[in-house]
Amino acid sequence: MEIKLPRVKVEVREDEGFSLGKLSPALIVGFGAHWAWVYLTMFNGQQLFFWNAADPAVPAGLFHPVSLVFFVMTLLSYGVLSRAYRRLFATQRRRARLRFIGATLGFAGTLFMCLADVGSAAGIAALAAGGATTGIGSAILLMSYGVSFGQCDIATIVTSTALSLVAGIALYTAVSNLDLLHPLGALAAALIPFLECWCLYRCSTALVDKLEFAAITLKVRKTPFALRLCAPSLLFGFALGAVRTQAIADMHLVGGLGTQVVCIGAAALTACALMIAVMLTQRQHINFMFRPLLPLIAIALVAVYFIADATPFTTFALLLCYLLFEGTMWVSYADITQRFRLTSFVVFGFGRGALALGALIGMTASFAIPALDSATNPANTLIIVFACIIFGFGALPRGSELRALIVGESDNPAGEMLRGRERAESPEKARAGRFKRKCELVANRYLLSKKETEVLFLLAKGRNAAYIQEQLYISEGTARTHMRHIYKKLDIHTQQELMDLVEGSEEEVA
Repeated sequence: MEIKLPRVKVEVREDEGFSLGKLSPALIVGFGAHWAWVYLTMFNGQQLFFWNAADPAVPAGLFHPVSLVFFVMTLLSYGVLSRAYRRLFATQRRRARLRFIGATLGFAGTLFMCLADVGSAAGIAALAAGGATTGIGSAILLMSYGVSFGQCDIATIVTSTALSLVAGIALYTAVSNLDLLHPLGALAAALIPFLECWCLYRCSTALVDKLEFAAITLKVRKTPFALRLCAPSLLFGFALGAVRTQAIADMHLVGGLGTQVVCIGAAALTACALMIAVMLTQRQHINFMFRPLLPLIAIALVAVYFIADATPFTTFALLLCYLLFEGTMWVSYADITQRFRLTSFVVFGFGRGALALGALIGMTASFAIPALDSATNPANTLIIVFACIIFGFGALPRGSELRALIVGESDNPAGEMLRGRERAESPEKARAGRFKRKCELVANRYLLSKKETEVLFLLAKGRNAAYIQEQLYISEGTARTHMRHIYKKLDIHTQQELMDLVEGSEEEVA
């Protein structure tokens, strides 16, 4: 019998050093606010909301599956109808309008929770309306974060995700303590989506709106890509749902609010440190987060299994596993988006949607099948979670497999947009559009990432590294790393060779 353990390889490059990326405070605070809203509805829902219910545990237990159903359907629709959704995100005004709609739905859904009950028709209607609006609204906001994260380099993606976990805990603690002045906690939680909307506007201005190629992505064979991405996401999601259910149960048994805040705060800080440490040593390869973190999650789950009662340690361990799962999967989707220059709608739509679907199945199974209830049959739950982790890791798509699914031409080419405007444009703008199309053709031919394509465009215009890092909101080390990668992929050595290559590329004329 042969057992293969994950191989961990540490790499430190002199030119990159220990860069954490160029961070956007608005992105970190906004994404942290989204985590805080999730924590509040998931961990403290019975205390903050459901005022109308005789037993808050009953509507709280029904609300999360209802919300998840609409959340899953909305995200999967992004993947299936990606070209239609592109038009909704085509301009800065449309993006802002859609984010505001998502925030309004999240606000309304959070207030509906306060009226939800299962003892009356009005209470059931409020429960259904709250689940639908929070599911759709949170999916809209989450996809907006996916669009912003998909434009960042990998160091920024990991660091921002990790720090957002901590920011989310800080906001979660503040709002939870406000519940002592009931109902201020519920009202503050309902306003969080509008804080997200403002943060998304600020970070989008720096990360998305200034980019030349933000909307120009590569085509991918959607059906095989979706199947390849959904398989591990479903398995990890099932494990995530089981871990989350057990974590929520432990949270309610371990003690008061102070103990709960300490447990989840320690888990968030530990998850943040682990994610950043892995990024600093292994970020060169796709799926780099899984190799060291999945064994750690497995060890933590085994430790919990051998402790019969709920203790602060078991709560900490379960929350750590949950946060590492969520953070690692988010980083994986963002990395695929930026590394292969794919649209966030397809990657996050299918990937994050399948992850949520797996969590929904895991949560539902633990309620419906007594043998899968972690409280009464922890051994069965542990075996199934381990099986999901092992098979999910084996099903992760590799870089070569994803490249084979890329068509090699733009899904929303600059030439297509150019032909629709060139009659009304001045000769200078038409010439700039043709130059942009040439850069796009080179980026498509050599499969450059999103950031590499933006750097290529500025290098071809004769810009230097200092200008590039300021324009693209990246650090000096990251800018030079992208330049080195571009020269290597294009098999050139100087900026002048790059400019000649772009100028000599043939224009595709329809």
